[in-house]
Amino acid sequence: MNNLKFWQDWHPTSRSVYLFLLTVFLLVIVAFVTFYPKGMLNMVAWERISTLQEVPVAQDPISVGLFSFSYDLNFSVVLETFVGSSVNHSSVGAYLLLGVVALGWIILLTIFSALDRFWYYVGVLILLGLILLLQLEQLLWFGQTQKFGVVLAFGLFLLPTAYFQLINPNARLSVRLLTFSSVTALFAGLIFLFAEVAYPFLTLAYHSLWVPIILSVLFIIIVGHELISLVVQLITQNNTPQSSNSLLHIFVLSAIYLLNLSLLVLKNIGTIDWDIIYIDTFWLLAILSIIGIWGFKQREVQYKFLFPFAPLGALFYLTLGTITLATVAFLSWQGNDPLLESLEDTIAYTQIGFSAIFLIYLIANFIQPLLKNQRVFTVLYRPINFPYGTVLIVGTIVTLAFFARGGFFSYSQLLSGYNIGIGDLHWMKEELFVAEQYYKLSDQYANNNHRANYSLGALARQQDDPVLNAYYFQEALQKKPSPLAYANSAAAYVGTNQYFDALFTLKEGVAAFPDNAYLENNLAMLYGRTKVLDSALYWLTNASENTETQAAAEANIVGLIGQQRTQLNISTDSIIADFVTVQDYAPTLINTLLLQEQSRSDSLNFLTEQALPTDSALNAFSFAQLKNYLLQASPVDTALLSTVQTLADLAENFPYTEELILAIAIAEYQQNKVVNALRKLDRLQSVNVFKRNYYLNIIGLWALEQSTPRVATRYFAQLADQGYQDARLKFAVSLTESLSAPDVALEVVQRAWQEVLSDSTQTTFHDMASQQLQILSVPIAQMETDTERYQWLRYRGQELTEEQIQLAFTLFEDQSYAAVAAYDLLQKDQKAYREMLAPVIQRLRENESSLNYQGTIYLEWAWALATITDTNVSDWKNRVDMLVPLTKQQQYQKAYWQALLAHSLGEEDKARERLASLLGNPFFEPGLIGALRYFYADQPEVIYQYFLDAIQTNPYSAVLLEEYILSAVRVGLENYAEESLADLEQLSSSRQYQQFMQRYQQVKDEQAVAF
Repeated sequence: MNNLKFWQDWHPTSRSVYLFLLTVFLLVIVAFVTFYPKGMLNMVAWERISTLQEVPVAQDPISVGLFSFSYDLNFSVVLETFVGSSVNHSSVGAYLLLGVVALGWIILLTIFSALDRFWYYVGVLILLGLILLLQLEQLLWFGQTQKFGVVLAFGLFLLPTAYFQLINPNARLSVRLLTFSSVTALFAGLIFLFAEVAYPFLTLAYHSLWVPIILSVLFIIIVGHELISLVVQLITQNNTPQSSNSLLHIFVLSAIYLLNLSLLVLKNIGTIDWDIIYIDTFWLLAILSIIGIWGFKQREVQYKFLFPFAPLGALFYLTLGTITLATVAFLSWQGNDPLLESLEDTIAYTQIGFSAIFLIYLIANFIQPLLKNQRVFTVLYRPINFPYGTVLIVGTIVTLAFFARGGFFSYSQLLSGYNIGIGDLHWMKEELFVAEQYYKLSDQYANNNHRANYSLGALARQQDDPVLNAYYFQEALQKKPSPLAYANSAAAYVGTNQYFDALFTLKEGVAAFPDNAYLENNLAMLYGRTKVLDSALYWLTNASENTETQAAAEANIVGLIGQQRTQLNISTDSIIADFVTVQDYAPTLINTLLLQEQSRSDSLNFLTEQALPTDSALNAFSFAQLKNYLLQASPVDTALLSTVQTLADLAENFPYTEELILAIAIAEYQQNKVVNALRKLDRLQSVNVFKRNYYLNIIGLWALEQSTPRVATRYFAQLADQGYQDARLKFAVSLTESLSAPDVALEVVQRAWQEVLSDSTQTTFHDMASQQLQILSVPIAQMETDTERYQWLRYRGQELTEEQIQLAFTLFEDQSYAAVAAYDLLQKDQKAYREMLAPVIQRLRENESSLNYQGTIYLEWAWALATITDTNVSDWKNRVDMLVPLTKQQQYQKAYWQALLAHSLGEEDKARERLASLLGNPFFEPGLIGALRYFYADQPEVIYQYFLDAIQTNPYSAVLLEEYILSAVRVGLENYAEESLADLEQLSSSRQYQQFMQRYQQVKDEQAVAF
């Protein structure tokens, strides 16, 4: 290596050609360094599989007397796993390899054309063999399978070599290169014009793979003892008479090298499985190919009878080195493990065989100079006793002996890898059935090879064959497993509901690849499926330490906790602080919104603007985040609701329309836009027959919450007929709550409870039904407990006289029940009970210290209903502000009184805001009536339309029907008013009806005068 830049003294043309080829060689090394370490990851990648699952979250219970009901809303949770992608084929690598081979072909033709006569004929035979290995008949020349291409190639390529050999032997290098470049380009043009196979150059690249493989084997042999030669040079090049132990140093280093290679061979054949660092043969090959640039020059004395090193020998070596490393890079990019293993064996066997024989050659020829520590490297290839040719012959024999010892399995691997390439070719041509057959043929030559089975598994997955999918990915794990194959095998088992097989597979994968975060994430999700939350969180925490899986793992932590929240008593804030660092990741936001709903006291808040797509088309993530936000946020901005409604109406968002409408309805209901919310649910139940009962149940519960049990009975009656869950109980409760209505008889209610008692599917509620039948059948004096007395008064209080009412309240032992009962009676008929209950309320206030918290709140509300009216509310501002609403009706009542107070104080903005919130709810009649009078006092037509809509939503409200009749008279629709009087009579007591008729006649008279 005294002259590293040995090409500097060459002819300019030779130097330019060599430097160009050297540049290509260095680029190929870059490709090798890029693709070889990645292995299968060059053609496959980790794919993130995001699964939207539903988590039912029980809503705040709806309390009706002592009964409490709830319904679930399905929140979305995003759980993410990883699988290996399908094989991502690309023709780029094949085209680049073909280009490198074509360049090498031009150089080799140039070199062979310059050989002496005998060696020229040998070269021609080699060229003929290489042309045959190109398999040009696969190109379907002129649509035929005959060997037209082979004959054409013989003529085009061999005639110019004969010309330079026989006619113009002194032609310059540039002329030869230009000639063979032109001929190669002409042949490529003929392929383009007359080859009728699809993708002819791609077909040529894959079918001609034998050519670069054979040239690679030749190069591997050439560098077979290069490392020993380097060791000799490094040890002896600076020797002086004072140097010592050169032979010992050479022997020890060589022995260590050969021992490690031998251990590698033993490991590859399965004899040992030691946990030591083995030599990587391909990195070794890359290093040797660089060292050999100068080492081959040193050997010139041994091959100068063929051609001189400058420039033909140098070009020959560099050409073979470039093709070899390009082939390894291509096979690495292809993930072709059978071919790579075959080449690995070839490298190991040749290094052992040739290096060992070269070491014998060294000792046989130079033992005395080495013992004298002389500079042997200068005469290394000038043997005295042991010819260098013997090294080549015996080294080849030893190498073949290694192959023979293995039954020439490496050759089977060559065939296996070659068929993988042909399978890839047909896959790229979308001939999947043909590709499948070649992959199966590959597996026959090298059983359980990873690449063929992975491809077969990917094909089976693409064809939705879960059994073959699981089988082939499991086969891919047998010999040379990869994390991706473990993930795919487990996913296939999950697809066939074989969860324990999937769990065992992932455990095995994590053990084989202990730092693979993708497998850790997947293992955690399987533990999550089996409700083993502590193990799931352990593996997810590990996976979150990898930047590639961090976001998914954190989202999964939040999602699994959301699914199994009862196992962890921890606030949402603590969960986010402990487990989440990437807070803007969409699945994490979606799952966090679920946690917020499960623990509403937490103060987190995530904006939804980022989830609204700019092109109006929702994806799964933006939909889920938007839905979760609407279901848990209160209040929701009106503009956002309008935007979401627009999104829900778009055709491209059809898959999400139903759930978005439900989310809008929930948000509107929470904001007291009850009519809009009910209309949306009614639309959903009419469209989706499969979820009709679910929607009817929510509507019925909302009606109960709005204190309109008579409306609820319509929906629960339908559900009871369908045998839906506890609908029969809810129907009985609704009827019982409706007992104060004139059209609901006690016998009907008793019959409803009897049906609950006789329903064998509702045994849980039999004791409850028996108790209710007892309450509905005997006088209050026979009630033994305060709960029974409370329920008796709530449902049958209208049966008692004033004196009996006073007496009934004295029966309570716990006065908190009495306070709640007083409120209930006032809530049902404020006018009838205001004076009647005044003494009761006064007595309870005197003993207020004996009440519990709820009793105190209800007593204050009972006092308010008995005392505060629309006309005197301004006298009780402080008391109104101090009221604590525990129910929807109390919320509405307080908002109404506060609106009246604001109006009396001239605070019109506040008055308008609160009254506007009551305008969409016909179930709180005072609020609707007051809001209409405030906003539309001079627009009777608008008021009429509102009341028309209201009685359709709340048809059992006598108050609303009265207002509708009066508004009809005011707009000149007396016929409609008269028709509604019969309905009003059924809904009202005689006293109430007579009182209304007086108002009705008065309004008619007023209208007659005005007309």
